[in-house]
Amino acid sequence: MSEIIVIDKGLTLRERTTRFFDVPTTFAGRLFKTFIILLIIFSGLEFLSEFFAREYVAPYASLVATFDTIVVAIFTAEYIIRLWAAPSRKRFIGNFYNVIDLIAIAPFVIAA
Repeated sequence: MSEIIVIDKGLTLRERTTRFFDVPTTFAGRLFKTFIILLIIFSGLEFLSEFFAREYVAPYASLVATFDTIVVAIFTAEYIIRLWAAPSRKRFIGNFYNVIDLIAIAPFVIAA
């Protein structure tokens, strides 16, 4: 497997951060994107298990609460960093997928 190596000389930190999240050409970028996708899948499965199999999940309530807190913290940090790095914050906030991200994390952040 050939590795794509992109040297980000001359780019600002914001531009490099945007590239890391939006166009992951480095191993670290691709690894992070895979991690986020897996986190979304596990979070969805955890939500479904809480909803449909509450009696099986109840003994692990503290573990589930800890997992939820960690996941929301990671998603919130990612959202804030991507918002900071966005070339146009207005377009970032108006993007459909970013609106979905905000709707997903807002209830947890407001409740805290």
